[in-house]
Amino acid sequence: VVRPKGEGYELVAGERRLRAAEMAGLKEVPALIRDLTDQEAMEVALVENLQREDLTPLEEARGYQALLGLGLTQEEVAKRVGKARSTVANALRLLQLPAEVLEALEQGFISAGHARALLMLEPEDRLWGLREILEKGLSVRQAEALRERLVRERERKTQEPSPLSLELSRHLGLPVRVVGGRRGKVVIHYRSLEELEALLERLGYQA
Repeated sequence: VVRPKGEGYELVAGERRLRAAEMAGLKEVPALIRDLTDQEAMEVALVENLQREDLTPLEEARGYQALLGLGLTQEEVAKRVGKARSTVANALRLLQLPAEVLEALEQGFISAGHARALLMLEPEDRLWGLREILEKGLSVRQAEALRERLVRERERKTQEPSPLSLELSRHLGLPVRVVGGRRGKVVIHYRSLEELEALLERLGYQA
């Protein structure tokens, strides 16, 4: 695909086929001449590039992102490249990962399967997950189990009373649970109105 430019033509798509023809010694090759704007030419070039079979998952995701940057919706991008919208959406999700994870994927230290497993983690846990994969040589299946492991560990920690909770419980004479770190809440459990009244009195509150 070419478009008129000056006294000649500008190649828009088909660079690999043109190179193959030149290597084969061909002097002329058939071409489709289209009068395209710069944005239309960019779209055609991006779509053609996304048809390559040797694309890495990141190259594919960035290609979709570039098409979105031209004003296309995910549905329109999917139609242009002949894939399901869910395929496009899942590929784009890789770009939500931290730069360190994307670099590890690009360098081949982790696979696309590992990267997708990290997407299952909360954003603040993804770098921890990357370190676990790299340091312990986790398989994709083991990486997919990281989320379940984190959930179990956090549930266990939540169920175990913290030293501060125990100290407050002793001081107030009622079960106390401190939830969160810098921001959170203090939950005081009472079993009767009498216990509530005694607590309020201890805190200096008078109705």
